[in-house]
Amino acid sequence: MKNDQGEVVIYAGADTEGNGQLTVALKLGKDLIYAGISTGGNGLLKVMSKSGKDVIYAGTGVDGDGELWVNSKTGMALVACRCREGNGRLTVFPKTGDARTEMGINESGFVIYGDNKTGDRVVDLYADDYGNRYIEPSTARAWAGRSRQGRKGRSLKPS
Repeated sequence: MKNDQGEVVIYAGADTEGNGQLTVALKLGKDLIYAGISTGGNGLLKVMSKSGKDVIYAGTGVDGDGELWVNSKTGMALVACRCREGNGRLTVFPKTGDARTEMGINESGFVIYGDNKTGDRVVDLYADDYGNRYIEPSTARAWAGRSRQGRKGRSLKPS
């Protein structure tokens, strides 16, 4: 489909391999939305910023499991939903790009990991082999210590 200036802004047809694809472009010729087939033969949906950076990616990862990424307009990852070891995992990134929070499932139940702004792990919380909550001992010791402002921290005690 062309706009009034004769530029193709919507294309629905076949790619060079004969697979179906749909692209929606900015009038300047930059693709902003792509729906089609990935190089691995799986489905793919991408939404790009006008600068050409992926802001939404929905497709498959290297192992073939589904992934959904939400990025900033500069292409920096902010949120990732994907599989890890066959289970769902949600990762949240700050604008610096280092993973800070992860939540998901492992073979025993839930997992929650969290890092502070310097990248040090401050939370390791998950279900143990018996399905009970488990706090990594190094995390408990860090919580029982003092803050940078010199205030005494609080100790975690089992309930």
